Amino acid sequence: MPISAANQAVDARGVAFLLAQAARGSLDNVGSHADRERSLNNVFRLLRLFRSQSRFKVQPAVVAIPPLNYEAVALTPLSERNVDDVTDAMSSALVETFGQGGAGPLDLIENVLRGVAYPDKFAAPSNVDRENARNFFGALAHKLNISA
Repeated sequence: MPISAANQAVDARGVAFLLAQAARGSLDNVGSHADRERSLNNVFRLLRLFRSQSRFKVQPAVVAIPPLNYEAVALTPLSERNVDDVTDAMSSALVETFGQGGAGPLDLIENVLRGVAYPDKFAAPSNVDRENARNFFGALAHKLNISA
């Protein structure tokens, strides 16, 4: 079951918030290695999607709506709500943490995730890089916190 299906109130912002929290926990060595690997793989996918598009460009499917049938009006699926908030929060967290956005900081974060998730295949990240990645995910979680 997708994470967003567990709670009908969770949207793209909520899922990204949970991933940022999981990443911080993984960087702090919380949980088993298998849990950290799984969490960081999901975070890595989010970063790759962010890198590939300036906006996630999620559009609801076009649905023919019969005239005057108000019950047929479709809402944007919960998983697609607030996607722009996620993009804006990620951009802002990159600048806040690294002083710039773009490929450089994303490369650093991705290398840290690889080193933590697969220590036998990739070089262990330096303490400074690990702390910078942790600070990025903290800033991202703070910006996405829906209760704030």
